[in-house]
Amino acid sequence: MISGEIISDAKLLEEVSTFLSETNLVLARTPRDGDASDTGLSESWFSVGGNSAEIDVSTRDDAVGRNRKMSQKKEALRKQRYQRRLSQERETLRRMEKRLTARLLQVKEAYEASNYSLSGKDGHINWLLRDFAKQK
Repeated sequence: MISGEIISDAKLLEEVSTFLSETNLVLARTPRDGDASDTGLSESWFSVGGNSAEIDVSTRDDAVGRNRKMSQKKEALRKQRYQRRLSQERETLRRMEKRLTARLLQVKEAYEASNYSLSGKDGHINWLLRDFAKQK
């Protein structure tokens, strides 16, 4: 059965080869409308028609130019997304740094206050521990 499949595959390839050589069908790649992400699926094939001698060089150059422009646009969008993500991460880190600095100052002030007041020491430390537990 496998040899039959191989023969039929070989026969199919031979028929396709014969068809293409007889019709001189030329395919060219063009971008589709809409974006199918960055997987390269946003392009499709279409028949240019006629034989290869009839294809105008400017048509090929236009297709190459369109593909180059599309690649440049995709690259620019990728860079913009990267820069946006990078700036968001930096801003998040800045905010986190401010919160942690404020929290550290609170802990430091509470510790210093507890050292100066011996009578309120246990109550202040308990408040500090409760506050810390709430934030976790």
